[in-house]
Amino acid sequence: MDLTTVTLREKSSAAPALTSWQGRLYVAWTGTDTRLNVMSTPDGRSFSDKTRLDEKSYRTESSSSMGPGGSSTTNYICLSPALAGSASGVNLAWTGSDGHLNVQLTRSAGSPAHLRLRETSRVAPSLTALGGDIAVAWTGTDRHLNLLTWQAEQPGHPVRLDQTSSEAPAVCGVGNSILLGWAGTDRHLNYLFVQGGSYGRPVRLDGKTSVAPAVCAFDSEVALVWTGSDRHVNLLVSRGGSLSGAVRLDETTTHSPAVCNHLGRLFLAWTGSDGRLNLARLGQAR
Repeated sequence: MDLTTVTLREKSSAAPALTSWQGRLYVAWTGTDTRLNVMSTPDGRSFSDKTRLDEKSYRTESSSSMGPGGSSTTNYICLSPALAGSASGVNLAWTGSDGHLNVQLTRSAGSPAHLRLRETSRVAPSLTALGGDIAVAWTGTDRHLNLLTWQAEQPGHPVRLDQTSSEAPAVCGVGNSILLGWAGTDRHLNYLFVQGGSYGRPVRLDGKTSVAPAVCAFDSEVALVWTGSDRHVNLLVSRGGSLSGAVRLDETTTHSPAVCNHLGRLFLAWTGSDGRLNLARLGQAR
């Protein structure tokens, strides 16, 4: 599959995020200084409006050296942000350095609302818009998947699912439903649909990944992307409601890829082995 790829100057040690809103494609990432960044492009080639935010997204892990007099070192692990374009604007979510989930909601009137949630995670959240609603999905510290929806800027009650993962879930709105995708503890890809508060049966796919997958919708169809065990990006597009027939791309990454439908075309984003962000256009989404 041929891709038109642009390699950006921006660098990250985590995956980027994508969303489309009012004719522009937005890219968000966590910089090497752990601070969040956002910029946009109309066509995937020329970028502008880069904003470096004060907010940071990372977790800390300690490692100890072996032998007498060994010392402890604190490592800072950058986490990916999440983006979703809704009727009121571009919304952002991330996991703070204290482990709490944060959501910045763009409101139709007034400044954006920054919400620090009670819920915590050790990995990145996922975000989507469904009509006028916003939904955030995350993996709890107990590894269970969770989903929380805002209706008319009012949060509902978090729903803790039976399904578990060690990585972040993926979420997107498909028609009147919400699609959740995740890598199970056996590394197999899984997905299920949520409609009207009713959770469908999980479907387990043959594909495997050790990092979070990504999903996006175009019309009533779905695109699912993931990083395989060989580091190659894989793309699977539903046809007639069936998710099958994955395509293995030449592009490689050790992180999660991102996918977005922008003006009828699928765009992929990933962090290269050199830490630089890459953006590729696949062609017509349908």
